[in-house]
Amino acid sequence: MKARRARPGRHLRPVNALRLLGHDEELMAFHNRCIAEGYSLKKTVRPYRRQDGGLTCRFVWRKRSDEPAMTIEYTVRWRGARG
Repeated sequence: MKARRARPGRHLRPVNALRLLGHDEELMAFHNRCIAEGYSLKKTVRPYRRQDGGLTCRFVWRKRSDEPAMTIEYTVRWRGARG
């Protein structure tokens, strides 16, 4: 008998990043700190639906200047109901 491979999750359609930020107060506070330091948020995120029904989103802030460019990536995992 062959062992089955676990089926991975899948990416969903891109979503406006600011709309998702509004659902989490701590994440919105982090966003405001990044903006105050001169970073800009990538406009969209591509949520990933995990096998357990939850969502994972990766938010990206970038700061470009004469110095080396800086990037902040923040990954958020939300729990969801399976089914």
